[in-house]
Amino acid sequence: MDNILNEIESQTEIDKISFKEIRIWSFLRNDIFFNHALKKEGFKSKQSKKILFLLKTSLLGLLNLLKLRNYNYFIFTNAQKRFQINGSLQEIFFEPVADYLGQNKVLFIEKVLYGMENKVHSKNRMAEIPFFLISTLVGYIISYVNRKKFDECYSSLKNELEPYDLNFEIRGYLCKRLGQYYFFNWLFKHLNLKAVFLICSYGKVPLILAARHNGIRVIEYQHGIIARSNPFYFPHSKFEPEYYPNTLYSFGNDILEFQEDKSFLDFEKVFPLGNYYISHVKHNNDILTRVQSKIGEFEKVLCVSFQGIFEEELAELIRLNSDKNHNWLFILRPRPNSDLILLDKLKSFNVIFWDEISIYEALLIADYNITIYSTTAIDALFLGAQNILLNIRELSTRYLDMSKMNPILLENIELIHLNGHGENLANVDVNYYYTEFNLKRLKSAVDDSIS
Repeated sequence: MDNILNEIESQTEIDKISFKEIRIWSFLRNDIFFNHALKKEGFKSKQSKKILFLLKTSLLGLLNLLKLRNYNYFIFTNAQKRFQINGSLQEIFFEPVADYLGQNKVLFIEKVLYGMENKVHSKNRMAEIPFFLISTLVGYIISYVNRKKFDECYSSLKNELEPYDLNFEIRGYLCKRLGQYYFFNWLFKHLNLKAVFLICSYGKVPLILAARHNGIRVIEYQHGIIARSNPFYFPHSKFEPEYYPNTLYSFGNDILEFQEDKSFLDFEKVFPLGNYYISHVKHNNDILTRVQSKIGEFEKVLCVSFQGIFEEELAELIRLNSDKNHNWLFILRPRPNSDLILLDKLKSFNVIFWDEISIYEALLIADYNITIYSTTAIDALFLGAQNILLNIRELSTRYLDMSKMNPILLENIELIHLNGHGENLANVDVNYYYTEFNLKRLKSAVDDSIS
């Protein structure tokens, strides 16, 4: 995707625009980036668009609003990242953190409450929708009460952004993000929180600023690939440290190298911790046996990781290669908002949708992982699969280090020529991107992070 943020920041002074000493551009970068990606690349958000479903799940766990003062820790995460571990649905980033801190003291606040009908390991959880409905209302009140200052801020932003043909209205986003800051700033003053844990910090900057203004520690767990081309972790315009988390828990050691780069975010500390669930998958023989028993006698297994972008091109790559290689099994892993009509046309005896297993279980049995620049590219290496990268618009080479990953790189939709899978993986330093999860190391990092 085009780096629209760096382009804007290098050519304007938009980062200096403020609303009552808040550097408001920091709140809007995520909205600008993904709306631009939607327009230019057809990027699809992963969040469900089923309004009735969202409203229904927003009511589940709602009584936790009356008990917010009972909690010392909020965990903002994504319920689509819950998988079965030892008979219950567990959150794959923060569940061991909550266990260590004490489930009674922790509230999981999730985008959508999937899995309510199943046994869930987390004791306290609710949807984030009530918080953000209230904060949106607060935003409209703030914009009305301070309409002169709000209109000046909006006008300055609009003038700076006008040359970039973004083709979407930022007034609503400005209102919502300001509302989030003022609502959470008020809320945090009345709670007993010691720390907030989250993923994707760049989408929660107002919340982070509110937490840090109230002396609450903020810890982020790495969610996607962090590369020097990522404008959220290597921004052209940097803000004061209070706009960012205090601490980052990373998958691997690669992030430690970034700390020496002055353009990297100013985290106080980075702890390489790996990932609880992915290590569980890798070392669980029962999972391997169960999954392997279903793949038949195919010579090679290829997992296809979609990511809400260029799905037609990936689908055409699969169609071409599945037709020519009947002894290869292709396991498709669409996103919730993937074009299922398009992908359904690919189904055949050697192209399957395998909904009963997670993407990580699919990678465990795969010889190869096909993607563009999904995070599964580093997951695959840890789980023993080599990557086949479709380098559309140079996205693969922009976000992934070819020298570290040693992938099969495709510049076009073409026949895939497999090479020595074992040999290529032997030349990859897996720990560069992923360390083995270790509970003792996690506990030490948590103690350090919240003290």
